[in-house]
Amino acid sequence: MYLRKIQRTSGGTFFVCLPKDWAERNGLDRGVVVSVTESADGPLVINPKYNVERAPQVAVIIPSPLLDRVIIEKYLLGCDIIQVQAKARISPLDRERVKQASTRLVGLEIVEENHSKIVMQCLLEPSTFPPQKILQREYSIVSGVHRDAVAALLEGDVELAKNVVARDNEVNRH
Repeated sequence: MYLRKIQRTSGGTFFVCLPKDWAERNGLDRGVVVSVTESADGPLVINPKYNVERAPQVAVIIPSPLLDRVIIEKYLLGCDIIQVQAKARISPLDRERVKQASTRLVGLEIVEENHSKIVMQCLLEPSTFPPQKILQREYSIVSGVHRDAVAALLEGDVELAKNVVARDNEVNRH
């Protein structure tokens, strides 16, 4: 028998820590889903064998004048991955709309970016964003910045150049 104290977060949620040896024996780790069932007479039963991972919900959006609203809609509908996909290059205005929307929404981060695609992922569970993914994201942004910096220079596109500076600052944020 294990005895545990009930704890409470500042938000009011109650929680109990599982015994480490029990969790390890049952192959549990951070982020694994277990089933908690209330018995008829009150006790809770934890079933460690209930580990069903659901497939992430993915939404693919084509840039439009309402792009930021569509991103917010998909976020509120519970999409895990929101991808903005253009036929050619995503315009600086649309890139800015995507950035503004992702900054306003808790846990929504841009995880991949190139000239025609921006992928956002809802990262409310921090363990889904390992250091390797952070480095891949930074590499993706930096390579996109490099490509767009050259394009802005060759085409004399001032808006694209401003967008390049903003994206460079984004990499520096991490």
